[in-house]
Amino acid sequence: MKYKKISYSILEDIEKKNIEKHKINIKILYLQREKYIQQLKLLINYRSEYVNRLKNKINSGIYIYEWNNYNDFIFILYLLIENNQLIIKKNKKQVKESLKKWSQNQIKLKTWDYLNNKYKKHLINKKLLREQLTLDEFCIAKDISKRNL
Repeated sequence: MKYKKISYSILEDIEKKNIEKHKINIKILYLQREKYIQQLKLLINYRSEYVNRLKNKINSGIYIYEWNNYNDFIFILYLLIENNQLIIKKNKKQVKESLKKWSQNQIKLKTWDYLNNKYKKHLINKKLLREQLTLDEFCIAKDISKRNL
């Protein structure tokens, strides 16, 4: 019987550790997401700024090599923005998966906690029953010894 008690509490501790790992993972993912969102905003601002500069330069006259440089840089910004958006989507998916795993671990933790508490109550009842039997045996033995006298 002690083995069950130990196994339930061990399983409960394992689930607690898994829950903590998932909490930390979720926090890290949220921080990364915030970082990538800030980076995305910055890239979009750069892109709009360089597009406006290019428009102004085109209106006032621009050399071909300058136009190529602006065009290349704006194209790179577009690629970086798309890449950043993909990373944010991937991060969002990972957060959903981590939240799902976290909730599953919460359910498991509650299950092990319930079983552990149920087993503890069973042990207490068993101990009380043993004490009661011992007390009853003592009373019966005392009663028999009184009768023999």
